[in-house]
Amino acid sequence: MKNTLLLKKKLQLLTIKELKLVYENLGLVYHPQNKYTLIDHLYNKGGGSHNDITLYLMRHAKSCANILKERHGDILNTYRNKEPDTALTDSGFTQSIIQGSRISSDIFDKFPKKDNKTIIYTSNLSRTIETAAGAVYGHRKTRDEISDTVVIPVPVIAEKRKFVKDLDNQPVSSSRCLYLIVKDRIQKFFRKLNNIENIEINDSEIENFLQFITKDGLIDNNLMGPSNVTKFLKNIHTLLDNQTDTLFAVSHHGFIKSIIKRCNPMNRGVYKNKLKVDNTEIVKCILKYDSFANTYYVHS
Repeated sequence: MKNTLLLKKKLQLLTIKELKLVYENLGLVYHPQNKYTLIDHLYNKGGGSHNDITLYLMRHAKSCANILKERHGDILNTYRNKEPDTALTDSGFTQSIIQGSRISSDIFDKFPKKDNKTIIYTSNLSRTIETAAGAVYGHRKTRDEISDTVVIPVPVIAEKRKFVKDLDNQPVSSSRCLYLIVKDRIQKFFRKLNNIENIEINDSEIENFLQFITKDGLIDNNLMGPSNVTKFLKNIHTLLDNQTDTLFAVSHHGFIKSIIKRCNPMNRGVYKNKLKVDNTEIVKCILKYDSFANTYYVHS
């Protein structure tokens, strides 16, 4: 332990140029988010008892606010016309279904479970929950299997509010209110699909999908509060069950971009993913554990 602390202090005295040279000689790539992984490497500790996490992040589909942004050149006019926590457009819901159809069963089956139901995490903004509903339908395609999936909101993966009038990124006042809003919107989406494709998704199945929105204590308190990438990476392990190291979450452009920015510069190829469908997309990240910083970092 003394040797480890001594090495850590010596590393802190090195300039960035000197640190990069040490990393290069060891066949590693230096980047600030995981600077102490060098110590882990030298002591052959790796991630300790923490396994690597495979994180799939899906951006929400096209919302009404996205349409406004496309039509208004003036950003102030754009935000002045917005309503709090805007909904997906009909085309956005269709996008989410297409994106969900591209998720393989091998991946879907690795997601965490609760009460034998597959968990999809979203932010506490309605457009991510609506996107998740479309993606699940797109993947499952049958009534019985749709009811085997639930959504749990995680506030720290929401989009940051840019200023006071940024109503689009303002969560509704309560979890009960959020439940009622998204239930009503998802019902309308599926009723339209019923007329077009003759599908049968009843209200009880939608209620089942949304059942955990109004329940407290399902996620760690550190994952509550406003958008925060650092908190998310530090506490992401609390979202997993004992059977899997794979996580799927529906989030926002700003949050996903912040995650990718923390990636090792040599591995930022996740930007060039092949799953993009208009406004929505899915990126895959591998997270490794930094035992000295006591957090996960984005490796690739």
